[in-house]
Amino acid sequence: MVDTIRSLSELQALFPDNTTGLVSPQDLRDFLVSAMPTGRTATNVVASSTASDLQRAQADYVCDGTADEVQIQYAIDALPAGGGSVVLSEGTFTLAAQLARAIDNVSIIGSGRGTRLNLDSSTAVVSVGVQAGWALLRFDTDAGGVDTASASEFLLDYWEDGTRQTNQLAHGDLSDAPTDAHHTQDHASRHAIGGADETKAIKVLNRDLAQVDVENTVAETSIYSYSIAADVMGVDGGVRLLLAGDMLKNVTGSYTIRVKLGATTVLSTQDHGATSNASRKRWWLEIICLNSASDAQKWGVFYRTSVGGAGGLTFPLVNGGANADSGAGYNSSAEDTSGALTFQVTIEWSVANASLSFRKEMALLELLPAA
Repeated sequence: MVDTIRSLSELQALFPDNTTGLVSPQDLRDFLVSAMPTGRTATNVVASSTASDLQRAQADYVCDGTADEVQIQYAIDALPAGGGSVVLSEGTFTLAAQLARAIDNVSIIGSGRGTRLNLDSSTAVVSVGVQAGWALLRFDTDAGGVDTASASEFLLDYWEDGTRQTNQLAHGDLSDAPTDAHHTQDHASRHAIGGADETKAIKVLNRDLAQVDVENTVAETSIYSYSIAADVMGVDGGVRLLLAGDMLKNVTGSYTIRVKLGATTVLSTQDHGATSNASRKRWWLEIICLNSASDAQKWGVFYRTSVGGAGGLTFPLVNGGANADSGAGYNSSAEDTSGALTFQVTIEWSVANASLSFRKEMALLELLPAA
């Protein structure tokens, strides 16, 4: 809009003359929009139900805290066919359905972690579909995150249930929150899509810090399990799993590590009788799976433990020796990743004893980009 200089009498003339002398919320909105510059260049702005009166007055769409996807979808649908931007104010947006539109070059931009999108913690709050040029920036979602699995090009920098998700090579200053919609839109324009192919970036699929202790049992027990959604790996993508923890073996006994995808046990150690020690050993396991076709995989694995009795060190270095276990392996599989598959790692002890314990402390599963 064009800013207009108004006299006091002109501003007063904007107020209604009615029998009660009251100014309605709509009168106030009309007054503010007419008399004050918005200071923004975004195509559409959506205010949450908890946004300030000024933000709500300047917004194109205002949510009420119930089925807020209706107003946000209106804002997305109102964009021209060539795309545009939707800016979300701070506050929580409660959704009852997923957001999407079959056009390219849509930017949905929040106001930092103060902008939260909640759906049902399993369904993605935004689905990009097969579109290109989408940018999803500067907002927080529930555990459902966003769906970019089929998108041909996209830019991400948002938080999924508090954990940052980004495919940017240079993060810049995207972690600081904007002070207004103009800052948000200007910031996004300075990080516009272009240059490097964003589909080549590694994405975090799962971050797991829950301890799992396989102790005093002979039952084969999963220390990590994750359901990889259909078509996520494509025809030439892959996944990498990093696991770490500690183990105690202070009596006679042996253990077996198995790696499984779907119905296939792809990798398995022998029944390994490690050297007994009263101190826990730290261990590290890295697994890489790459698709050569949607139903053909190649695998690599590396496993290493520290020595026992290392004086309580958290990162002991060794020159080999039987007190530290290590191994590497390779295999192939033929599971169809066009359907959902469970990826898991299991541990099995040969005997049950309280002095036989294998603990997983952390796991990170990454989606590797297509070639």
